[in-house]
Amino acid sequence: MKIQNLMVALCLAITAFIPNASFAAAAKTEDAKTGFKEIHTEELKKLMDEKKPMLLFDARKKITVGVLPGAKPLAYDAGEQTLARVVGSHPKDYMIVVYCARTECPLSKYLAENFTSHGYTNVYKYPEGIEEWMKKYPIDKVQQ
Repeated sequence: MKIQNLMVALCLAITAFIPNASFAAAAKTEDAKTGFKEIHTEELKKLMDEKKPMLLFDARKKITVGVLPGAKPLAYDAGEQTLARVVGSHPKDYMIVVYCARTECPLSKYLAENFTSHGYTNVYKYPEGIEEWMKKYPIDKVQQ
């Protein structure tokens, strides 16, 4: 019995020192539940620098400061025909990245869910949004 207790204590101690072990499992569950993944600033910037083919959509209701390079505005509640029009001839597994203002803004989540509910399978939410991007990288101005 002492050995079993010692083994349990050892396992708990080890997992306490493995960074993000429980978070990684939670993230995988979230991906399966929502149908979309998250992408963060440096990874997105790297893919953009490599000219990775993707569609980038800004879900904000009012765009005042600009958009991420190459992004197009798209309402989070766009209908199926609008989604099909903006995606164009790209297949449903084409990379789509959505974002809004900042981490607290729910619009990118809603837009990502909208895409996945219409069968798009390679959807990423960029949770940090335009505010975080602007701290490090330039943005495109929008025509008023």
